[in-house]
Amino acid sequence: MHRLLVVDDDKILQDSIKEALEYHNFVVDTADNGKEALNKVIKQKYDLVVMDVNMPEMDGITALTEIKRHDPSVIVIILTAF
Repeated sequence: MHRLLVVDDDKILQDSIKEALEYHNFVVDTADNGKEALNKVIKQKYDLVVMDVNMPEMDGITALTEIKRHDPSVIVIILTAF
């Protein structure tokens, strides 16, 4: 089973993406910002990270760099309304 991480500070959007992915039988965790996402990636192996760009604590681009530094194999998709 594939494990995914959804990262967005917009809780409604985060929950919508999580629900849609769980409907397709993915195991989905969530994080509210890039710093939380990085901490989760360090502790848990993810197959895919879906992440917003503009977030508090650590933005998505910085988080992407740090996540890939920790685990180059994880796929990261950046989504943004900007």
